[in-house]
Formats: sequence, structure tokens, C-alpha cells
Amino acid sequence: MTRSNIVSALFLIALFSLQAEEKPLVVRSGIDGKAFSEVGRLYVDDDKLIHFRSDQGLYYFSHMYYIWDTLATAGMVADGKILYDKPIRITGNYSKAAYVYNFLEEPAMRGSQIMWIDRIEKLDNQAAKENALFHGDSLKGWSASSPAWVIKEGVISCSASSETLLSEPSYRDFELSFEYRSTWGISASLLLRATEKGDGIAVSLDHLDKGIIGFPRSAAGSSKPFMLFETRETRGVGKDRHHHIQYDGRLNADHAPASDHLLEHCRIDEFLREWDGAFWNIVKIRCVGAEPEITVWINGFLISRFQAIGAIAKSKVHPSGRLGFAIHAAPSEDAVFELRELRIDAVTSESE
Repeated sequence: MTRSNIVSALFLIALFSLQAEEKPLVVRSGIDGKAFSEVGRLYVDDDKLIHFRSDQGLYYFSHMYYIWDTLATAGMVADGKILYDKPIRITGNYSKAAYVYNFLEEPAMRGSQIMWIDRIEKLDNQAAKENALFHGDSLKGWSASSPAWVIKEGVISCSASSETLLSEPSYRDFELSFEYRSTWGISASLLLRATEKGDGIAVSLDHLDKGIIGFPRSAAGSSKPFMLFETRETRGVGKDRHHHIQYDGRLNADHAPASDHLLEHCRIDEFLREWDGAFWNIVKIRCVGAEPEITVWINGFLISRFQAIGAIAKSKVHPSGRLGFAIHAAPSEDAVFELRELRIDAVTSESE
């Protein structure tokens, strides 16, 4: 190699190193190498980006870090499809991604973790089965307002408006968890301590413009610190044209008084980082007390905490009641609200 070639090669290496330093793919933060052992489910989108969702958090990762090959070896995925969609346990370690390239201008990598998997196990969680409110094959233990509530491939589904699904037993103090997903345009609520007519504490699960998820539904709207909006942009040309969907939030006009009605709540940017508008979300609700304090987590992140009396205007709070879901509005037959993995644990009030 000539001297000029060597100089050129060194220059290119230096230039590449400088560019890599200016725009690194991943900058590991202070929690580099943090161990984890979490239970969740796998999801794969159209770009073969793997999602692993657990009660502790939401992880995005792909074949870039040998994750795809590891999962394929374990018999979890193949050819862009999930072979095993039951809960699994993943153990290993991860680094928080402080900077990730914005591939394809998609927001999916936002707040992602880079995971190195040491072990994958198929989970047989007996405790979860014992506390299950739905076993995937029937609506036993539930009262549906109409045949609009159906079971498809182990998932409870509803695509009609003005429908309710209520548990037959009543509950007082409890922790409820479930997974749900919804198409955009559906207005829905989680019902707590409800009567057989569906009157009770309502927590919003609205996937629509000016809606919100995880906050008390109040006739006065006083407990809505911010509102969600969906933005659709048409991108590409010809057969490659597609919708790019982005979600954003805006402060409610009554933001200041709303904060006074809530004991604690997340910010817009925090919510959008944790909630996923297109995939399944894990919701956990804690309801405790005669004048119950309600805490809502989505994908392991605290969304809101409020006293039912005070945060919900003109709503009677019952000492106990049914759990349920109400579909207030669905824009079309193609719209669908889905539920699975419903579990409940009794808890004891501190006052008892």
C-alpha cells in the first residue's frame, strides 16, 4: 500500500470515528448492565421490530442486537411471526438508550432499552391462573349487555357502542390488572364498584381525539390534565404510500384546577413515552378505602392517583361493587376494543 493510500485510509477511519462520536447509535447511561428478570409478552410489528411488554415496562428491540436470533433459537419467533404468544420470562441485562437513530422517522425507538438476553422461559404462573377473571374460552363470571361481546382467539372483543361487560361478583378493595388495546375512535371506560346497571367509578380508556387514558371520567371534565390527539400523515408514493401515525397531547384548558383534583399524575410527555396507541397495554388499578383512593399504572408507569370523592363530579361511590368495561362510542364495525389477561388480587385497607 502506498503512502498516499495509507494516509487516505487513516483519514477515512478518523472521519468515520468522528461521525460515530457525534452520532452514536447508542450511548449507555449510568444504569448500563442493570440486571432484569421480567414476565411479559412478545409482539412483532410490520418492520419486524420486536416489542416485549411486561408489568415493569415496555421494551423495543430488534435483530440488531442478536435478540431476534436468540428468540428464534428459543422457538419464540420465525419468519417475522410469533410462534409462542403466551407470557414468557426473559432474564438478562440491559442498557438504557440515551440516543437512538430515528430509523424510518418512526417514533418506536423512543425511550428504548437495549437488551441482552441470557435466558428465556415459557411461563406457567399458577398464581396468575388462580386469580384470573378470564380464562380465554368463555365469559363465565361475567354479565354482558348483549352478544356484541365475543371471544376471538382467547381475547374478549367488542365493536359496538353503548355496551357493558360486568363481573358477576362484587369487590371492595383490590388490585386489578388486565391487557387492553383499542382502535382509534373508541370511547370506553373501566368501571369500579359499579352497580348491575354500570353506575360507579369510571376510569377513562378513550382512544379518540380529546380523550385520555387512565384518569377519572368526570361529567365536569375537571380531572383531565391533558388530552390526546392522533395525527395521520400520508407518506411515500404509489404502492408505497402509507399512513404514519403519531400521537400527541395538549394541556386541558382547565389544567390548573384539574391538578387540584388529582393527588398525583404524570406529564404528557411521560404518558406518551409509556403508553402505546397501537399495541397491547398492561393496566393495573389499585382501589382501596371506604372513600377509595384509586391508583392507575400503565405498563408499570404511574399515570394517576386520585380520591374518587372529589375527583369525579356528580358520581356516587359505592362501598363495593362490580368490575366492568363500558363502550360509549365506536365509529364503525371495524373499530374494536379488546381485553385479555384479567386478574385480581384482594388487598386490605389500612383503615381495617
